[in-house]
Order: sequence, then structure tokens, then C-alpha cells
Amino acid sequence: MVTTLALVVALVIQALTSAPGLPQASPGSEMAALPVQAHARTAIETVTPYVVLDAWSPPTPTAAPATPAPAPPILIVPDRPSGPMTLVFWDGARVDVQEAGRTWDAQGQYRWEVSDDAGGWHSDSDDCGAGLTIIGGHVSLHGADGVFGRLAGIGEGQQVVCTDGDGTVHYFEPVDYVELSSGSSLSPWLPNWRPALLLYTCTRELDGRIVLIRFRKAGNS
Repeated sequence: MVTTLALVVALVIQALTSAPGLPQASPGSEMAALPVQAHARTAIETVTPYVVLDAWSPPTPTAAPATPAPAPPILIVPDRPSGPMTLVFWDGARVDVQEAGRTWDAQGQYRWEVSDDAGGWHSDSDDCGAGLTIIGGHVSLHGADGVFGRLAGIGEGQQVVCTDGDGTVHYFEPVDYVELSSGSSLSPWLPNWRPALLLYTCTRELDGRIVLIRFRKAGNS
């Protein structure tokens, strides 16, 4: 009984002196309300084994059941371009455009994957000049400029020429841009005018942000 009482009182003292909101005892302060006598463990004979508190194993939490990721939605894919699209920047640099790959991730959204040496067209967007066209590309790759490296320095009035799958040329001029963290949804930033061109790439700092540049067809207000 003495051993059990000493252990219980010691635990009460520890809880009172360390619990948030209680004043901590200062050296030399009186503890008359809680008289405690220390007892050497070896001096007490008992048939009940001692419990070594610091040897307790914490309980293993019950794993929450895994929440299955939502099934990917059916993409509404417009009519595919009859031929390859191309982009030509204001300085004459040409970029071929290929269909971007896509995977459905555990967060419930598509991840678009673009080629190293071409722009990546989102297959759920339109051909150039037919509605909303979305194309992504690398700003840099292996220490050199990527296919969209020029977008980091685009200025007002610098046009991008997009040739659609039928060979028709469309001129687009930049309207504005926005920076987002990588993995953000593009939906809130899709242009509300048509025809529209949305080009996106990483920031020059490669710090996990992406830059979206929104274009309007030249001559459209």
C-alpha cells in the first residue's frame, strides 16, 4: 500500500506542476499541502511487480480506413485538330505542339504531362481559334531555356501566332497573367472570352509556382 500510494501521489504532483495553466513551483517553495515521503524501491517487499512508467509502449492508433479517390470524370473532348498545331513567338521562334499526357491522381484531379521539346495541348480544350485552347510547356530544362522560356519576358503587344490543325493562322495578343502554386486548379482563371489562348509554364525561379498567360485573338475586343 505504501508503494502504491507513493506512486499515485508522485504522479499527482507531476500532473499539478506541469499541467498548462498551473503555476510552476519555484526552488525553495513550500509544498505543505502535499506531504510526500520518498521510499526506496528496494526496501519494499511486494508480490506485485513494479511498473516502470518510461517503459510503457504507447498504444498503436487504429488506422483510418482509406478513402478511395474519386473516379476520374469523363472528359468532354472536342473534335481533334485534323493536323498538328504550332506556335510562333514574337521573335520568330517556333514551337511544335503535341497532345499532353494526363494521369488521374489521388487528389481527384488530372495531372497534365508535357513533352520536353514541344508544347503540350490539353485534349479537353479546343483547336486554335475554335474556342479556348490550353497549352503548357517548360520554361527551362537541363539548365537551358525550354520551349516556353520566352514567356517569362513577354510584354504588352507581343503577339503569339497559333496555326491550327487545318493550317489556318490565328494571331493572339496577351491580356494578363496570374501566378499560382503548382497543382492549383486552372478553372477559376480560364478566360471568359472566345476565341482565347491560355499558355502556362513554371516561373523562372522553379519554386513550385506556375504562370498562366491569357491571350485574346488580335482584333477582338
